[in-house]
Amino acid sequence: MTRVPSIETVLWFTAIACYAILLARLVIARLHLVYRCFFLYLAVRLGRSLLLAVVHSQPRAYGWAYVLTEPIIWVFYVLVILELFTVVLRDYQGIETLSRRLLAVALAVSAVVALATLIPNLGSPAERYPILGAVHVAQRVVMSSLLVLFAILTGFLVWFPVPLCRNAVVYCAGYCVYFTSETMGLFVRNIAGEGVTRLTSTVLQAFAVACLLVWILWLKPEGEAKRVTVRGHISMPDEERLVGQLDAINRSLLKSVKK
Repeated sequence: MTRVPSIETVLWFTAIACYAILLARLVIARLHLVYRCFFLYLAVRLGRSLLLAVVHSQPRAYGWAYVLTEPIIWVFYVLVILELFTVVLRDYQGIETLSRRLLAVALAVSAVVALATLIPNLGSPAERYPILGAVHVAQRVVMSSLLVLFAILTGFLVWFPVPLCRNAVVYCAGYCVYFTSETMGLFVRNIAGEGVTRLTSTVLQAFAVACLLVWILWLKPEGEAKRVTVRGHISMPDEERLVGQLDAINRSLLKSVKK
């Protein structure tokens, strides 16, 4: 009897196909030169998914492949969020510099907390897979810190009427959903235990496919020219006041940076 693939498996291979299609579209549209970190992240994610698919039937090899490649994914999470800050704050060098410094501090603190929490997890006899448990703890700490910074960036876009190209908005909005779903899925899995791993994985694959399809459909060359704002319609006086506040903050921070 032929075994019917599970929904998780179908979504997994659909995501792999979407990664490949999106990478090709970015190259054709030459957007890989504009959003380099995003392009590299997608390439690494595709390569990792193919590797895991190859060793999927070998639990030990799959486990080691997952554990060894997961920190690489974290690095690219950081690079993509750094790129998003650069894209959004391109015209506000002072705020961008401060944001990068805050990100560096947050990552340093995350690294210390992650290392401090790894030791008891590695030595815990109750943990079925100590190394995998340690990776999940470190992953939770790192992604929590990045999620806070992402929330700050999103709040900035919602509050201030910063004009961005449409591609940047699509990139940022899609990644917000993508990254937030990954983080929330991790929290659910860590709290509820191994019993929800399959369900969580299926839901995360569905979110990944949805975001990839949005990027495939909406990231286009002409999207670099069209300017939009994330914030909804506001009156001209309010817009001028907010832009004035933003310019004043940027000038102040820029002076501090140059001292």
